[in-house]
Amino acid sequence: MSATPHPAPHTLVVGGTGMLRDLCLALAMRGQVVSVIAQDAARLDALRVEAERHAKVINPLPVDYGHAVQLSNRIRSAQALHGPITLAVCWVHGDSPQALPTIAEELKRAASGIGHRASEETSERGEEKKGLIGGRGVGGFQPPTGEGLEAPHPADKSEGSEEKTKKKRGEVDSRPRLFHLIGSMSTRPEARAAIEKYALSVPEVAWRRVLLGFKFMKPASVEHGGTGGGTGGGTGGGMGSTPSGALGKAPGGSRWLTNEEIWQGTLAAIENDWTESVIGVVTPWAKRPG
Repeated sequence: MSATPHPAPHTLVVGGTGMLRDLCLALAMRGQVVSVIAQDAARLDALRVEAERHAKVINPLPVDYGHAVQLSNRIRSAQALHGPITLAVCWVHGDSPQALPTIAEELKRAASGIGHRASEETSERGEEKKGLIGGRGVGGFQPPTGEGLEAPHPADKSEGSEEKTKKKRGEVDSRPRLFHLIGSMSTRPEARAAIEKYALSVPEVAWRRVLLGFKFMKPASVEHGGTGGGTGGGTGGGMGSTPSGALGKAPGGSRWLTNEEIWQGTLAAIENDWTESVIGVVTPWAKRPG
């Protein structure tokens, strides 16, 4: 008798037609079914078509996440079609305070069914069942490196090391993971306290935080690019070829992150399962771009 095919991991991306568009495609290319929530139905359909060209699955969910009931219904229909969501990546605005609680509640509801079935299977087989949740092992990502392009990093390196040690011992967390992207205004301690308080109130979901900061620009005179020793552009692929040309625009100062830096940094956080990570820097606050 042939083995039953294992269903593809089901991932949810909220706000996936903007800065996280390429993240949706990257996750789909790694064999995940990616349900994408956004308001623009045309952009969602274009994303679906692009994935289909590579025989991958993007499940468009056109909905305004500010409407909790509609959001809940969309997520439930997606899970009924593609199975429980085991990885969620959420970029939501502060004017929709019910969005994250609604998403977390739906993950919690679906996960409770998974846990019950897994417990029954374990007792029947008399062996420990170790299941990896969706989104793990999305290998192949190489974080950007080089002068002025520090790679995404865990906010607490000791905690990241502890997590890796647990995984080596086989202590894999089977809860659904929710990666919450936090904008620069919410990275301040007083704003983060409220976010963390809510996360602790939903222990059935493994809450992860990705802090979106900013980057310092190097003076043009010290940047390298091209083959002629210039300060930018050229054909040598130096700093002048950084995505969107953000570096070198001004002699020093700071700038916001590019879309590419955000989605790649988020992918790194997922790949490494960092509890909290920072893309760019978040301090000093007074040095952020104007």
